[in-house]
Amino acid sequence: MRSVNQNEKYPRPVLILAGSQAIFQTISILTMTIGGLAGDLLAPSPVLITLPLSMASLGTAIVMFPASLWMSKIGRKTGFISGALSGIVAAAVSMTAMVVHSFLLLCLGMFFLGVYQDLHSFIALRQAKRRCPHYGRKRFRWCWSVASWPLCWGRRRRAPC
Repeated sequence: MRSVNQNEKYPRPVLILAGSQAIFQTISILTMTIGGLAGDLLAPSPVLITLPLSMASLGTAIVMFPASLWMSKIGRKTGFISGALSGIVAAAVSMTAMVVHSFLLLCLGMFFLGVYQDLHSFIALRQAKRRCPHYGRKRFRWCWSVASWPLCWGRRRRAPC
């Protein structure tokens, strides 16, 4: 295990995780913005404009529970790599959909984007599990929610764990 230099303001893993979370949040926002615009451009009917956004939510909902079980069997690292590959597939399929003007391919690409978002969401929880001494107890839920509040409000406070 690599020792952390006490002179570093932020250790390398913290910077990697912060960068990863920043990219993830950017993609989530762009999904809502560009997904609706792309749906408007490619949808055969105005009723179907938001279907690609719904496919992203459906992908997240369908994969959530099986992904948790699957990652506990094969390992978190393989699960995170699979999530990254799902994001790459989502980008490739969605780009192809825009080039060939295929609404069905756009819906498929957005579904894979939902899978990516679900598998990526395990990273922050995994880090909390590793760092919080209260994991496995009721206090962990309180600890996790209080540690998340400063992120929402932009304040720099120390987490209770």
